[in-house]
Amino acid sequence: AELTMDRNDQFFFFTLGGALAIAVLVAVIAICGTSQTAPEWTQGILTVIAIVVAITVPRWSDNRRLESRQRVAEIIVASALQSWLRVAAEEIQDNLQHIGTGGQDGVEKFDMPSFDISFEQVAEMREEYARDVSSLIERRARRQNSMYSERYYGDDTEAIMEYFEQIAHLFWSARRIYREIARHRGLDEFTNHPNEIQAVKRGVEKAQTYRNLAAQQI
Repeated sequence: AELTMDRNDQFFFFTLGGALAIAVLVAVIAICGTSQTAPEWTQGILTVIAIVVAITVPRWSDNRRLESRQRVAEIIVASALQSWLRVAAEEIQDNLQHIGTGGQDGVEKFDMPSFDISFEQVAEMREEYARDVSSLIERRARRQNSMYSERYYGDDTEAIMEYFEQIAHLFWSARRIYREIARHRGLDEFTNHPNEIQAVKRGVEKAQTYRNLAAQQI
């Protein structure tokens, strides 16, 4: 892997390098100087440098540990999003096939697959990613409940059309978040098969066609 330095590394090495350079310069002045007071002020400068280094090194170490935890959490979440995208697309295809063949083929799975992501993992991520992923999980739960209510207390066909619309919204959001994390972390980016992408779009088109027909009958 290519070695790169983030801002924390750059700040640490710049500070440490500057402190060492000043320490060397002060030591040379102290050795070569003729003033008897030189050891006093050089000792003061060296003390300040020691304090700066003592503060900077633990800070850099803490930032490195934080970055390591963030990287691990984001790679795990990206893998979970990748799996979800594949499962969601496959289920949409099965549902479209089931409807298109009058139940003769395909499998009816009008449940939005859950995200295999814990809030502990989300909490370790960078703030912008954590906000997007937690929102995605919450939206999935709300839309799943809304679809259940429509299916069991309202119109079954309307619930199915709502499923195609809502899972498509989640799909595009999950895909965007996954791609941002994958690019940020240098992962090999997963892409859904073109047929899977088309299935997501066909589901939305089917829902829109149904709603247009229903509106004409009113």
